[in-house]
Amino acid sequence: TTAAVALSSTHRWAAEVVSLACQYFRRVYLADVANTLNNLGVAQVAQNDYWGGISSYEEALKIRRELSKTNPSWVIQYAKKHSDQLSPLSKREGLRILKKQGLID
Repeated sequence: TTAAVALSSTHRWAAEVVSLACQYFRRVYLADVANTLNNLGVAQVAQNDYWGGISSYEEALKIRRELSKTNPSWVIQYAKKHSDQLSPLSKREGLRILKKQGLID
């Protein structure tokens, strides 16, 4: 029974580590997905596929809204670094929640 208790404790610890790793990598992955969708939107608009571009921008906005709640420092850093590449709507909406929270001016 002592071995079973130790194994159970080890499994709980491993499950916690995996859960934390998944939370971290999910945020990283979402940031990459938002970037890809934004780039796709730019390409779609350049090819006169305005509805496709809007759809891609909207999906990127959803992700950035979520990231602004869970990883605000990434959103601020990204918006500054890529300001010239983001649509005005992406910048405004991506930073809106951070402004409400008083994290940026």
